[in-house]
Amino acid sequence: MSRFLGFIMLLGLIWNCTQSPTESDSPTTTLDTISQKDTLGWIGTYAGTVPDPNSVGLEMTLVLNPSNTYDLKIIHLQKDPKNNTEENISGDIKWEEDSTTIVLNEVDS
Repeated sequence: MSRFLGFIMLLGLIWNCTQSPTESDSPTTTLDTISQKDTLGWIGTYAGTVPDPNSVGLEMTLVLNPSNTYDLKIIHLQKDPKNNTEENISGDIKWEEDSTTIVLNEVDS
């Protein structure tokens, strides 16, 4: 009887040692499923100037907040700085289904 139990225990040990790891054992599984939305890397202030056919350019400053809101400041640059106009837009952000793209809800284009 003790030989039989020893044999069963040996088989169990071999079985456990030769099983391949499951997906839940893999450390990369959780890394692959983390989206941009779940990280804090998107929060911050982004600024730059882009071309505009109706002015010298658009100086833009976008602040993305952890509360899924934003503040966007747009300065329409003119040849004469006295004629610059400023636009301020605030609102909520929406994440696309891929969780890597942010949409500013109150901005048309």
